[in-house]
Amino acid sequence: MNHSTSRPASDIVVLLTATIDPGNIAMVARRDPRQRLDDYKKALQICWLSTQLPIDLVFCENSHFDLADIRNLCARRTIPGCQIETMSFDGQQYPPHLGKGFGEIGIISHALRHSEFLRDGNPLIVKVSGRLAISNIRKLLRMVQARPDFDISCDLRGNLQWADSRIFIARADFLRAYLVPMQALADDSRGITFEHVLGRATHRAIGDGLRWAPIVCTPDIQGISGTSGIQYPNSWTSWLTRDAFRRLKNWAIAR
Repeated sequence: MNHSTSRPASDIVVLLTATIDPGNIAMVARRDPRQRLDDYKKALQICWLSTQLPIDLVFCENSHFDLADIRNLCARRTIPGCQIETMSFDGQQYPPHLGKGFGEIGIISHALRHSEFLRDGNPLIVKVSGRLAISNIRKLLRMVQARPDFDISCDLRGNLQWADSRIFIARADFLRAYLVPMQALADDSRGITFEHVLGRATHRAIGDGLRWAPIVCTPDIQGISGTSGIQYPNSWTSWLTRDAFRRLKNWAIAR
């Protein structure tokens, strides 16, 4: 299923990846489709459909779930300049032990090939796990719009071995040429998560001369982890701690 309102207007597109019914995919604690659908609807209502920035949205779901509720929410969006595309496909035909990371890279691949907004050109794509809200997304997007001179922007961690995949920003060409071709490496049963694959793709791209940049501001992430089922810390002090660490790390890397 694929539905869009019109052609995109900007060179930045937010891609919300979604799996409403995870079935028997490994390493998923928050498994109830009703809870997950409510998570996606809540994130849309409090964040992605409420921001005043004229951003284009792609909501791409891989369990072939009926998106009527999602589309009804999107239809209420009346802010000029924002265009929305929703799609759902059967993307879980792979061994469950490979885990949700394998499936999420498949979502990105499907969106790149089938989205009216993404299949042409080389836009910057802000990829976000669709059940999450980023309360300071307006600030982050403004900063990206001011300095879009990179190919991949992500938070590298663990001695640079992996990157936070909940939110990262990349040119479509990076995703096509580096991340998607590495999908076969993702295997949660062997401890190779989406985060590890994203880190490897980033390093390979840097080695080929592409431009990496650290995340321009600390995302204020709100929501529940699908892996653990635990609420992400959302206190002001928690965010300040993470922001201070990010600034220090970026300063050290830049020296």
